[in-house]
Amino acid sequence: GLLITYVTLLFWQLPRLYIKKIVKSFGKILVALKGFRVRTYIKQFLLSTIFHACRLLAIYYLVLSFGESIELIYLAPILGAVAIFALLPISIGGIGVREGALTGMLMITGVDVGTATAVAMINMLIVLFKSAIGGIVFLFANKT
Repeated sequence: GLLITYVTLLFWQLPRLYIKKIVKSFGKILVALKGFRVRTYIKQFLLSTIFHACRLLAIYYLVLSFGESIELIYLAPILGAVAIFALLPISIGGIGVREGALTGMLMITGVDVGTATAVAMINMLIVLFKSAIGGIVFLFANKT
């Protein structure tokens, strides 16, 4: 009973303690969003949707290429959860956390542990390769 009371009081008081910070941050976000156009939002949404659909299909076909099967509908929540796990500040760039989460979640859907690990490692190599290309382009970009 004491623990429940403590947790309830903590969550009851927490918003009151930080309400000014939350309102101030929200105001800054609204000011920043005022400068953008709806057309820009639509373009960004479409590009993001295409990117994530390609990523989903890449993982799906990687699993299939190892002779395993997985329902395509399971991959969207898996990749979303993996992205959230990668944000945890316990490793550099989420390396290791992302692969462990992807391996574990693929295993839950019935994919063999070896296949799930291989898919996670290949995915990591693809991400690192794409990042290296972006880094090289940035290094040699015309900086004016």
